Amino acid sequence: MNEFTGDAENVVQIGALHGDFVLRGPARPVPREIQAVTSAFVDREQALEWLLQQCADATGPTRILVLTGLPGVGKSTLARRFAEHHRDHFTGGQLLAACTDHPTDDGLVDVTAMVGSCLSALGVAAERQPATLADKVKLFRSRTADAPFLVLVDGATEAAQVRPLVPNAPGSVVLVTASADLSELFLDGAEFHELRELDEGNSRDLFTMTAGDGDAADLVGYCGGHPLAILVLAGRVRGLHDLTVADLGRELADERRRLHALSLGGRRVSAQFTVSYDRLPAPTRHLYRRLALLPTVDFTVDTAAAVSGALLAEARAMLGVLSDVHLVQRASGGRFRFHGLVKAHARELAEADPAEQREAALAQVVGHYLRWAAHADRTVMGARSRIADHAVLLADVPDPFGGKDAARAWFQAERGNLPVVVRAAHDAGFHTETWQLAEALVAFYLNYRYLTDWVVVGELGAAAALAAGEPRAEARLRIGASRAHMGLRDARRAWAELERAAAIADADADLDGRPTADLVLAASVWEHRARVLDARDPEAALRAYDRARALNERAGEHRGVALTLYFQAETRAALGRDAEARAQLEDALARFRALDDSRMAARALISLARLLSTSDGGGEARPLLETALTELADTHYEAEARELLAALTDDPAAARAHLQRAAEIYLREGDPRADDLTNRPNPA
Repeated sequence: MNEFTGDAENVVQIGALHGDFVLRGPARPVPREIQAVTSAFVDREQALEWLLQQCADATGPTRILVLTGLPGVGKSTLARRFAEHHRDHFTGGQLLAACTDHPTDDGLVDVTAMVGSCLSALGVAAERQPATLADKVKLFRSRTADAPFLVLVDGATEAAQVRPLVPNAPGSVVLVTASADLSELFLDGAEFHELRELDEGNSRDLFTMTAGDGDAADLVGYCGGHPLAILVLAGRVRGLHDLTVADLGRELADERRRLHALSLGGRRVSAQFTVSYDRLPAPTRHLYRRLALLPTVDFTVDTAAAVSGALLAEARAMLGVLSDVHLVQRASGGRFRFHGLVKAHARELAEADPAEQREAALAQVVGHYLRWAAHADRTVMGARSRIADHAVLLADVPDPFGGKDAARAWFQAERGNLPVVVRAAHDAGFHTETWQLAEALVAFYLNYRYLTDWVVVGELGAAAALAAGEPRAEARLRIGASRAHMGLRDARRAWAELERAAAIADADADLDGRPTADLVLAASVWEHRARVLDARDPEAALRAYDRARALNERAGEHRGVALTLYFQAETRAALGRDAEARAQLEDALARFRALDDSRMAARALISLARLLSTSDGGGEARPLLETALTELADTHYEAEARELLAALTDDPAAARAHLQRAAEIYLREGDPRADDLTNRPNPA
């Protein structure tokens, strides 16, 4: 007799058969291996709806659906909830293939063992399973060909762990959870859905449902919407003994202790980040640690290259890898950011690197921002007076912009990062770089008027200039800070900054025979004194402008002369001396155009339009404003032009649109005029 081998559960030998014969063996079990959700579950309605839509066709081919996202964001919990709610859809059963349950000796995943485990769940005893992976896969496909199955491949790190577990029955679904790059599965028709962090409301709901303590819910903010971190925090709160909620809050508030605080029973939230980190190539791990040293909110490929010392193409490729494994997140405009807990993890790893390497990396970042800001300053503002020697600073540094629009866009994109980079440079003792960066940023704040940022940057820059022994730079930065304080309607602080600058520049002394640079600095002090005096003593302001113009003329500072004429003309206009004001504005406009200063020429057009707005129904003024807007679009001065246009139009809808746009600009800058426009009655 030949020996029988193969997929057989019952073997019957029959000599002779007469009549019907029916053999019924034990029914194959319907596997239900996916554990129900035992923890609190909130939100995720959108993701659940997506899953349901993807598997709605019960007669269609098997679907591969991949849930991606940050480690610990709740992918496995979502998959289990879906399986729990839709078990009737998968009449063949539900199989679990957890990659972490089948490790090899070298830390990889034993795919053969995963398929074998699923066969066992389908009733094929281990001793009856084929020996090779290929034969196991064939048997798996046969056993899953008759009714729809749901196969959950949990924690996949590569496509080869998924493909062997695709059932054959129509209506089947392979649901994959992964924090790795599985884009290769696009070739198999896979669909992907990225699971993001919980919003604030759902974070608090998850915490209170688990902790039962609403008083501690404010601590949830330290978790950044990370579900696992929220559950661990809830466990910490429920298990507090000698600690108080306030003690735990202080521990969480310290970024260097936060990950330790988010651990429970020996399990750390960051352990899953470490698993992803350990799989990275050494250069990418180095970049990950260096990115943690950035003081910025987000970063670009250029910044990543600067902090790591990598070439631009190398940095771009490595950021792609980090994004694929969800250790960094892509943001709009080609930017990247860390989740707060991931950054704390990366910083913890970076602390093990030598201190001199970390300081050098920060110096590279500060230098990168300084050079880009200096180029943007020159592009936007042209040849204005500066203390830093840009010929030295930018020697052999290519211009990354090529035009005003690109430079302004960089300033705007980096708006949230600029003050923190200045502070990081100041705190690290990079005094020269701090004041030079603060000076370069004046170009940004003159055009966009983020007034509170300007105050911070000006104060840090002035302190750094004092520490570096650069009194002229300190004076210049204090003059700029006075502009910010005036914008915030704090004339007292503005005057105090100017008086400190005047003392440094010796602006009240007889300046005959002084170097040109000293004359220009003294002229700037007098010009800005005049601006403060405009509101309380216009006649004194006119005299201060005269002093500023005389000093600029003596120094041969032609742009300074044009600026003084411009601002003095505005004072004369406020006093009702329209003819004198118009003559001076036209003189200033001609000088700005001769100097190729299109920005200030456009501002002069706005002032002329304001002067002409009461004559001829504004007919002369409107074309001037339209011309100015082409140069000043999206800057602070667009808002001033829009206010005037609103007053000059007879169309109420157009007037409202102009005022709304002006208010938007003032609001984003923190300018008090936003409230003025908001409270102004709508045009009839």
